[in-house]
Amino acid sequence: MSAAEHKALIFLLKNLNISTYFFYILTFLFFPLNTLAVRYRRQYYQQQPEVYSTFNSEQFTSQQLPLSQQPPSPNTQKQQFTAYNEPYARRLLALAAGAYSPTPPNGCERRWMPDTRLWNTPINQSCDALDNTCSSYTVVSEPRSELIIIFRGTKTKEQLFLEGWQSLQPGTDFDGIGKVNKYFARAFNTLWPSVKAALEDPRHSGYKVTFTGHSLGGALASLAALRTVLDNLRRSDQVQLYTFGQPRVGNTDFAAAHDKYVPLSFRVVHRMDIVPHMPACDKTDNWPGVRPKDDSKPCDPTSKGKAYHHGVEIWYPYGMKSW
Repeated sequence: MSAAEHKALIFLLKNLNISTYFFYILTFLFFPLNTLAVRYRRQYYQQQPEVYSTFNSEQFTSQQLPLSQQPPSPNTQKQQFTAYNEPYARRLLALAAGAYSPTPPNGCERRWMPDTRLWNTPINQSCDALDNTCSSYTVVSEPRSELIIIFRGTKTKEQLFLEGWQSLQPGTDFDGIGKVNKYFARAFNTLWPSVKAALEDPRHSGYKVTFTGHSLGGALASLAALRTVLDNLRRSDQVQLYTFGQPRVGNTDFAAAHDKYVPLSFRVVHRMDIVPHMPACDKTDNWPGVRPKDDSKPCDPTSKGKAYHHGVEIWYPYGMKSW
């Protein structure tokens, strides 16, 4: 960020109402209003790898195809089971919510997962130019030989503004496999040493690892899951990722690499949440079942410069109201 940009940000953020309006203006300039339409059309075509998941009283089902594979006609697509575990996801959601608490969990985690205990208290570190903090904490389950690493989401309006600002800038390289949002990369690099310490602790040797988080926390969790595999700290089959309301983290190259190295990746999305649609992707008409006049269109998997989601989308059109 240049000195001029930094001064402009300081001015806007001192005038919070102006900065809020400015952020919304930028959002809607770069995020077409038609993509806010309720996506019932997702039942009729795929937006890979943003995969529609249907729900019934017994199981979730969904299908995921590699980026290079052309999908069949929507009328002939067959649903396949995923490894998504809804009861487990609900408990992870509670842990992700706990990351926003101003005080350490201090045993609260056992209410949701009785066989876990807090391994380290939340680590808060400055992660941007305005000294906003990012945070993570870790719980461990010895009976299940599992670590659960939780990242906190956006905490302040200033932090939200900076995330949006950085989404308008070119992405930064992530280990040579693709481009990612600069804010996410900086925040992740700030927290990674403490996360790596938990992964390398000899008491946790061989433990499987679950990464989770909400919003910004989901983006950081996705980077942590990928980095864990790339650095050979765990095998792909020892890592899983559950995120809630996660924004797009990187471009199509990054998404393809993430799908390769972290196949057990699930993005839980509520139909009224705008964050999973940010930053905006390039849309395409060249997709089975899509017509030029349609309000909502799938992201273009051949677009190299724009944001694109990784993983399997678990789509909740009516929320998670029933237990």
